[in-house]
Amino acid sequence: MEPISLGLFDLDQPIGKGGMGVIWSARHRGQDIPAAVKVLTLKRAKDISFRAAFRKEVRAVAGLDHPNIVLVFDHGVVSKQAETSSEQRIIAGTPYLAMELVPGGSLAKHRGTLPWPQLRSVLLDLLSALAHAHSRGVIHRDIKPSNVLVCEDGTIKLTDFGLAHATTGTGEEKVEARKRGGTPAYMAPEQLQGNWRDYGPSTDLYALGCLGWSMCSGRSPFSGGTWVEVMHGHLTRKSPTLEPSIAIPPEFENWLRKLLHKAPENRFQRAADAAWALLQIPEEAPDVPAQSNHVPRLLIPERTVKTTLFWSAEEVQSPP
Repeated sequence: MEPISLGLFDLDQPIGKGGMGVIWSARHRGQDIPAAVKVLTLKRAKDISFRAAFRKEVRAVAGLDHPNIVLVFDHGVVSKQAETSSEQRIIAGTPYLAMELVPGGSLAKHRGTLPWPQLRSVLLDLLSALAHAHSRGVIHRDIKPSNVLVCEDGTIKLTDFGLAHATTGTGEEKVEARKRGGTPAYMAPEQLQGNWRDYGPSTDLYALGCLGWSMCSGRSPFSGGTWVEVMHGHLTRKSPTLEPSIAIPPEFENWLRKLLHKAPENRFQRAADAAWALLQIPEEAPDVPAQSNHVPRLLIPERTVKTTLFWSAEEVQSPP
């Protein structure tokens, strides 16, 4: 099949599928660089609410510029010509988002195997990315390993802002925020309850705590069973005993539990606060075996261990 011409890009073939859209591999026609183009699925394209949510993702990501957030190249609306040439696999009038292509997969395949120095570096990079988004009024609301992509050089990129909630929004955006959205294993209590007035940076930080727990143990703190059981865990149960499959400093568990407080006001309030506390934890893991027979493997290039924090002025504060 011939490539599908869409704006400045030629779409090749679908390479992934998310909750709202299909990701196509593509190339920029003028500069001949690879790209990933996200377009709503046929079913979602007919749903007005999903079109609105997708447009919100476009607005949210287009306003962000950070080395650990997927770079946006362009956005637009599918033309009738593109619909015809795609044999209606993409629908005219549907918004699309063209981004940099990150071919290395996601953090999901590294759960429970990433050595502590690299895990610490990944978390610091994510906190830097979240600080950038939060300072611009954007709450991600779906932080999880599969939404963190890994470049071939080891750089990590936060992606999929499809559930992003603008803290400065009004009207339609606040109504949309009442919908729970997200992934149950990584959702904060206020998100599970639909308490949109409580959404803020600490909502994402709770999810980051779940991600950190999952990355060092292979499973999120409340997982398995039915959706109701997972939700009950987040809302009412204490976090279980952490059983890491990699060697970690003992202080790391306390850091995670701070993020996983049920009440938003008891968590770190800003990404900078969480990053400062994480920087106080030794970069080297203790020389003791992990609590499982799994042998950690170096799956992400060591370059990620050398972390540079990109903090906005709004997020920098003195140590607590």
